[in-house]
Amino acid sequence: ASPPQALLPGDQRSRRAEYNSTDADIEPALLHALFEAQAARTPAAVAVIDGDRELSYAEILGRAQQLAQRLCERGVGLDAPVALHLRRGWRQVVGALAILMARPPGACATPKPAGRVARVLDRAGVRVALVDVDEPAGWPLDVARLEIADAAPAPTESLPSARQATTDLAYVIYTSGSTGEP
Repeated sequence: ASPPQALLPGDQRSRRAEYNSTDADIEPALLHALFEAQAARTPAAVAVIDGDRELSYAEILGRAQQLAQRLCERGVGLDAPVALHLRRGWRQVVGALAILMARPPGACATPKPAGRVARVLDRAGVRVALVDVDEPAGWPLDVARLEIADAAPAPTESLPSARQATTDLAYVIYTSGSTGEP
């Protein structure tokens, strides 16, 4: 019997070893800053495919910037939890980026509170929620709802740069475990 054949040719094996090297120092980076940089390099490239809809980096960034501005107008700032209650799709991407981009620097997301919504939102201190347009109106009265509309936003200027640390709070997750209590 002959020895097993390598799945990759020699040059690809050596590149794989280079790609998998963990010896490199990697500068910590913020997710929204990486997205903004990619949008600057390739604005027309497809960033999100949602069913039969494709949105470019520029489109996603423009929507996120506009929504971040709306969050700021609602008083969202550093470590202020924002409920992210959206179906999977491009709106989740826009919402998450907008929360991270909100100035003063950043807010944090409280993803998809389900069931005991009022109690979870209250415990997390949520005062603003990003919701789907057709979401039922069962939200607590003191939580402002912002919808992410389907229509493309008007062009917007970039939000002013604010320094953010990789140690800033990015999200809060509530789980119930076996007790049913978050």
